[in-house]
Amino acid sequence: MHSLPERHNAGRALSPEDQAKLITAAGESRSPALFPLFLLSLDTGMRAGEVRAMRLRDLHLTWDERQITSGEVIVPKSKTAAGTGRLIPLSKRVCASLSFWMGYSPNATPDSYLFRFYQVGIGGDSRTVTMYDVDLSRPMGSWRKGWLEACKRQECPTSGMT
Repeated sequence: MHSLPERHNAGRALSPEDQAKLITAAGESRSPALFPLFLLSLDTGMRAGEVRAMRLRDLHLTWDERQITSGEVIVPKSKTAAGTGRLIPLSKRVCASLSFWMGYSPNATPDSYLFRFYQVGIGGDSRTVTMYDVDLSRPMGSWRKGWLEACKRQECPTSGMT
């Protein structure tokens, strides 16, 4: 019997400086979903496919008026059988960012995707970012382009989120 080959591209832990750059990049993105999506991924360790598959019914949230004060997510679909159904608590910063993000879709139902499909455009004299063509019944597509653009502006590392 022989041993498996050693992987040399397994990744690395983020330094506090890199983490701060990435959070800033996500927060300054044109895509309003990128910041809560990044914080959720960072603080829970969920994979991109797990985040993309999440529906509102997978969240168990405690609300105080219009703010989420605590919560947890049950991973609906994972790459591994052991990952499906696991319960992950949400950090305070994830709760705060989700409070803001969920305000974009007041008509969402439990079957709606947390990160749903939408288009982003910049319009008007004020060059305001606007979401349109929102479809709560479809998961968000790839965020690779938005992520790479945000990271390029911040000169931050790009691995791990695409």
